[in-house]
Amino acid sequence: METLATIWHRATEHRPAAIAGSVAVILLGVALIAIGEVFDWGWTRLVGAGVISIAAIAVGALFGWSDPLRPRIAGVMGSWSRAILMLLTVIMVAPLMIGLVMLFGGAIVGGITATWSQLLAGVFISMFFILITLGTVATAVSLAFRGLWKAKAEDPAAVNGQDAE
Repeated sequence: METLATIWHRATEHRPAAIAGSVAVILLGVALIAIGEVFDWGWTRLVGAGVISIAAIAVGALFGWSDPLRPRIAGVMGSWSRAILMLLTVIMVAPLMIGLVMLFGGAIVGGITATWSQLLAGVFISMFFILITLGTVATAVSLAFRGLWKAKAEDPAAVNGQDAE
């Protein structure tokens, strides 16, 4: 039986094929979700979401844990890292803001038929998850900036997209 290190070495050695395979698995997951919607099969939607998640993790690992595909791309990513971090922060916080709007909208509309204890419980649970999400986003962004600053201190030329000589 092969070890995980051997499998990982083979996957990074043949990275384009591994990425293409992962993308194909993601498309399979999308097809499973679509089939589940058409035929109202709940289990295919669950399996499709799981397949998409696993394949997306594989693609992320192939890009994130292995050597860069091209040094120039890594340099450009380094020079755009702050803008990329800001964009990712907005992307991570957007569902939270939508949920917050839905929370208060639901509290207003649901107040007609719900009891005060149900509304209060819903608001507290939602606020708890909102705080957890904000804490996670803040931690991720601060760690990313800390890594950026550390990389810039160690090798400013690489972070600015220049070839380090």
